[in-house]
Amino acid sequence: YEFSVKKKRIEEKVSEIENITKSWKQQMQHITDFILTASEPSIAWIPQHANATTISLINKRREEIEAAIAQREQEDEQKIFELRAELANDESEISSILEGDNHQQSTLTAKDRRRRRTDGDDELNQDDFDEGD
Repeated sequence: YEFSVKKKRIEEKVSEIENITKSWKQQMQHITDFILTASEPSIAWIPQHANATTISLINKRREEIEAAIAQREQEDEQKIFELRAELANDESEISSILEGDNHQQSTLTAKDRRRRRTDGDDELNQDDFDEGD
């Protein structure tokens, strides 16, 4: 139960990261043709008449936005990978525990059958579950 809750939370977190990034990318793409002033706070503006300088500034801004998007996507991929790796680790731990339990149950069942065949005893007792057999 705890694992399924954790799995659901991780998948929600992954979905949240993807949705936030998608929204952020859309916002960034809307401002690719704007030039930012060098002063703080920056003011975004579009020149009324383009010349070589403004075209150069717009192209530079586009490259900056593309680089920012690529960096954000890479960071998000790393976050998602870490979240899913954590989930996979938990899942493998649970699987190994369950496999261990199944192995122990099958071993105990085999012991029970041997004892019943040799002793003719249909009842189980504490000796049937000793590990020293």
